[in-house]
Amino acid sequence: AQTVAPDFVPTIAALARSYVMEWVVRAPFEVAPLEFAEQFAKQAIAISPDDHRGYHVLGLVYVYRRRLDDGIECLNRAASLCPEDKGVCADLADALVFNGQSREAITMLDALVRSFDPGGDYIRWVLASAHFAHEDYGATLLQIRQMSNPAPAFRISAAARALMGDVSGARRVMKASMDFNPNFDLRSWLAMAPCRDQDFVQRYTEGLEIAGFA
Repeated sequence: AQTVAPDFVPTIAALARSYVMEWVVRAPFEVAPLEFAEQFAKQAIAISPDDHRGYHVLGLVYVYRRRLDDGIECLNRAASLCPEDKGVCADLADALVFNGQSREAITMLDALVRSFDPGGDYIRWVLASAHFAHEDYGATLLQIRQMSNPAPAFRISAAARALMGDVSGARRVMKASMDFNPNFDLRSWLAMAPCRDQDFVQRYTEGLEIAGFA
């Protein structure tokens, strides 16, 4: 698509987001995907500064590069340019979770999930994380159970089960997670986690360790 139309912003933004999602899902977080994503996002903004998609992906890049204030600013800019884009709202809520604002994120996502396709796995994955941050592990697992493909949420599912005392269930999910992503390394994740909410990080790490991640 880019070969046919090299300045078509939706294609450029889609490439940028694909690199971000590669970084999120695959771990252990090589820096190259985020660098590629940042280049494409800035290219999209340069071509069309009034198109929300470039700001959306640049916001994600900044969040995962631990520049939370810049990331939230870009995501808010994207939301102001295109308030009907529910994907922007979901990513803004995710950034708020990282920033220690889980209550605000849950309020935003509860409204969003009611108006979104019930099969919208990404929305439920983010909402599961928000509930985990709010220490409601039952609600975390409820959202994951409603995902059509829960594989990307295996780690948070394992941590939630572990902290609820279901160690055998947590270890079962841990094994499924490692089959899905055998290169995951807990120490690498800790080194790269963009969370300001250190209580979230501590509880998530505790849950993963109980589940058997090392």
